[in-house]
Amino acid sequence: MWVDSPNSCLSLPADGIQMTYNLGKTATGRAVSIAPRFAARHGLIAGATGTGKSYTIARLVEQMTGAGIPVFLFDVKGDLSGLARSTPCRFFDPAGITGARFSIRADDLGADSMARALQLSDAQAGALEILYSWAADNRAPMGSLADMGQALAHLDRQRKAVAGRYGHMTAASLAVLKRALLRIERAPCALFGRDSFDVAGMMSQPGATILDARQLYQAPTLYGAAVIYLLDSLYASLPEVGDSGAPRLALFLDESHLIFSELPPMLLQRVERIVRLIRSKGVAIYFASQSPADIPAPILAQLGNRIQHGLRGATLQDLRAIRAAAETMPVNPAIDAGAAITRLGVGQALVSTIGADGVPSPVEIVQIAPPRASLAPIDDDTRALMTPRLDARSVAAPGDKATRQARQVMALAIVLVMYVLPGAALLWMIMR
Repeated sequence: MWVDSPNSCLSLPADGIQMTYNLGKTATGRAVSIAPRFAARHGLIAGATGTGKSYTIARLVEQMTGAGIPVFLFDVKGDLSGLARSTPCRFFDPAGITGARFSIRADDLGADSMARALQLSDAQAGALEILYSWAADNRAPMGSLADMGQALAHLDRQRKAVAGRYGHMTAASLAVLKRALLRIERAPCALFGRDSFDVAGMMSQPGATILDARQLYQAPTLYGAAVIYLLDSLYASLPEVGDSGAPRLALFLDESHLIFSELPPMLLQRVERIVRLIRSKGVAIYFASQSPADIPAPILAQLGNRIQHGLRGATLQDLRAIRAAAETMPVNPAIDAGAAITRLGVGQALVSTIGADGVPSPVEIVQIAPPRASLAPIDDDTRALMTPRLDARSVAAPGDKATRQARQVMALAIVLVMYVLPGAALLWMIMR
């Protein structure tokens, strides 16, 4: 459901894309901002809980959507729903309770990502790969978990015949797969379904698309699966645009440590490659987490815009993390970044953005300007009331569109058979 606010539009200069995304001001009153042409160099928003990360995200989202850039957010605490007070928003939810249904087809996710979602060992992941290959060769449906269960049962019955072509699967591996599917099927967040979220449709919608990820947050591997699906789909479907002057889409991935926790090396390499290359397709990705250490080094190196909120150190491990965070920021001789991080107040941050010459600017202490919206969550009942008014045509997956077209053709055929053809026959008999 789109929630419009009378304050949702920002005033733009005549050329539109020259507006900068203002973050706040330094102690001397100098404005610090991200230039649109460098927003797709990605970014990191880090800091301890309660230091202002959500407000920084909201600040950027308001300005990007105001400039006509669609934004997708994972809302793990529910507070980002407050953006509906200042920005056109639509809500999605894997369970379809607090927004329109967000789901992913199991075969769209792929065997490697599904193996991680199911928390399988290497041997069990091999059995899952066989299941995917067999289903593709035999055109067996693999959209929902129920489809996967039926395919798995069929494979179990013909295990000896299948082994000759696809490889051996132990009964123990198949049993683990069945239990894993049952566990995910009974989870509160029903992520998998026969229709995948329409990524291309999201690109054509202005404003912010907010996924209620509170339940996904409780299942880190499913959260990671949703993120990887989005990244894969965007990278595969979007054309190259080069240096487009401003992003075509911005993704804000809160609690990013969940994406990379125990991520297999093959998947990590894939995510790193997409992050590195997708900016040439006009997609800006902003990771948000407590510490830069939560982001793998090859990916952290791709994040040109850095906003580091405060960190608190009570143990030697905390102090080492603070020093490591300071070392990821571009050097400013006038600022001791390691000491400054521990003294930052709520809403303050160490900031480095890509400058006009394409080089990260020296780190500065910035008071982040508050967003226009209050981030008090919109209650679930209000969001649920909004959801039925969502224009399904704007978010339907390709399978839904095909289904509607088939129903329209069938309805037309019924009208022809029941009304048009008998009338034409009667008219012909009268004229004779």
